[in-house]
Amino acid sequence: MDLRSCEFYLVRYVPDPVKNEFVNIGVFLHEAAEGRRGETAVRFTRNWARVRCIDPDADTDTLEAFEAEVRQRLAHPVGDSKPILALLEDSLSINLQLTKAQGCLAENLAAKMDQLMQLYVEPRKRESLSKKSGRQAVYGAMRAQFERAGVWDLLRKRIASQLGIQSTKYEPSHALAHLWR
Repeated sequence: MDLRSCEFYLVRYVPDPVKNEFVNIGVFLHEAAEGRRGETAVRFTRNWARVRCIDPDADTDTLEAFEAEVRQRLAHPVGDSKPILALLEDSLSINLQLTKAQGCLAENLAAKMDQLMQLYVEPRKRESLSKKSGRQAVYGAMRAQFERAGVWDLLRKRIASQLGIQSTKYEPSHALAHLWR
């Protein structure tokens, strides 16, 4: 296992520099190789929802074009690729910023890039099940127990109110009373 010393920079989209709110949109990963030109990789998000959340008018096409231009420059470097990163750091617009370099070790640059993107850029996957509370929690627990007991289908669920209006709410006291008739 040969670990390579690397540096990475996060690319941040900052719609309003005064508020200093930002969204990480990409990663530059540079191999810090001595005596030879180290590899450099760049990747931006493909999910622009977080950017649009803080700036609905964000020009994501321009951001994607910026990534393509940087990739092209990295593919055809003039000398070492490190000056490209320094040039980018100095010439980025107010809306795009690079963080300070952070060190890391990588066995494989592609795998490390995937890890950094997942950690810093891509939105976290959330559980699809929402936690129920209040009436929903009580109703869900009671229904599950009634179904387990096999009596759910025997219960009356649409109980007429005193005004003659059909209620869509489940009233356990009325339903249980029906069981004992």
